[in-house]
Amino acid sequence: MESPRSVRAVLAGVLTDLGVSPDGFRYRALRGGFNNRSYLVAAGERRWVVKFRSQTLGPLLGVAAEAEVMAAAARAGLAPAVVAHEEAAGLLVTEYRAGARSLSTRAARERGNIERMAALLRRLHAVAAPVAPFEVERVAQSYVQAAAAGAEHKIARARRHPAQYGGDWDDGTRLFIERADELLALARRFESAFPAAVLCHNDLAAANILHDGQLVLVDFEYAVLAAPILDLANLAVMNRYSDRERAALLEAYGGEIDADDLRWVARLVALLGWFWAAANERRASEPAVYARIRGDLSAQLEAG
Repeated sequence: MESPRSVRAVLAGVLTDLGVSPDGFRYRALRGGFNNRSYLVAAGERRWVVKFRSQTLGPLLGVAAEAEVMAAAARAGLAPAVVAHEEAAGLLVTEYRAGARSLSTRAARERGNIERMAALLRRLHAVAAPVAPFEVERVAQSYVQAAAAGAEHKIARARRHPAQYGGDWDDGTRLFIERADELLALARRFESAFPAAVLCHNDLAAANILHDGQLVLVDFEYAVLAAPILDLANLAVMNRYSDRERAALLEAYGGEIDADDLRWVARLVALLGWFWAAANERRASEPAVYARIRGDLSAQLEAG
């Protein structure tokens, strides 16, 4: 976490371009989220949200690319407007929406909000934005490799001697290999089954969904071009949807998305998240939050 002095210095630099003097603003940290650090910045009657990108492993877009995609969503009324960005400092400045609050996970499972989210996603999936196709297998491999860092030799030996899974090898190694193999198989299946067709947010945790009378999305650093089912599965996994809630989401979204397809794509999303969390847990100064995410995703995976 940056010191207050360094935060002020970086904010002063970007706000100067917005006509704010280096000592003419105040700021406070905003609660919520763990990948990024966000601040509410005020200068007179003007308000902005400034998000600092963290060093978390995984984001698929740089700050400039995220700003471009978010601006496209904002023009469609689906995100706060982008005011400025600074790649070198890793920060993004957006409009402040007074009264906006993040959904809770519980609220994201309510029938009315499921229907509202489905409508929001239909609109998002119609937005044209400069975003690359989702290379699912490549991303999956990168997460697995990062999660295995420091244990590559042990995992390689376990693969050469699978009969020892029931003996000398610990359960963690066996589980790691089994989930890695399943993830890569599902990633290849996804790429084969679903052409990249629409803008997907791809990080639909409740904390990234704001409401102030309408729903809008923030944090587009994982945005990709993919099939709509990716966002439906992401929403379901990130917010622990039951089978009934998944069915309500499919009904509200409409179209030809099959419930069985949603089930296995949700498993793909959960496995991607599990390896993402495992990789970040190894490198984070505060690993407990990633351990909790990994534990939650494990419970979903074990429940089938």
